[in-house]
Amino acid sequence: MREVEDLAKEFPDNAEVSVFTATLIPLLAEAMHLRGQLIADSDYYRRAAALKKTLVSVSNQPAQHLGIRRIQDIFRDHAKRLYHWVKDRAVPPDKILMSLLHTLKKRQKDAEDYFKSVLDRLADVKQDPVALLFPTNSS
Repeated sequence: MREVEDLAKEFPDNAEVSVFTATLIPLLAEAMHLRGQLIADSDYYRRAAALKKTLVSVSNQPAQHLGIRRIQDIFRDHAKRLYHWVKDRAVPPDKILMSLLHTLKKRQKDAEDYFKSVLDRLADVKQDPVALLFPTNSS
């Protein structure tokens, strides 16, 4: 969500950015707060599926602004890994991708590509994800 909020702050006078961020930010906030609501699992999963459907729709809308496209690409390119919270209530949606990317961008060049490579390695091999994401220099 930070990147979406940063986009809104960076381009406050751009109508396309304003509409995009005004649409996406409440959806992300709702997804982040859904897990903590005292509702039955069936209600959670129904609402989570509806949120996912809307998020996918927003990610697939045509956009001219490159900042919007960049955020949409994150949602499209990582869709298989981004929506685990929809099928498993124990998975927090706010900790899956954006927080990691935000941290990785501070530490890694080409953070999104790096993150994808780590996820690909984790899919094939059982390794410590923290050690893969944030390797320490042992020299």
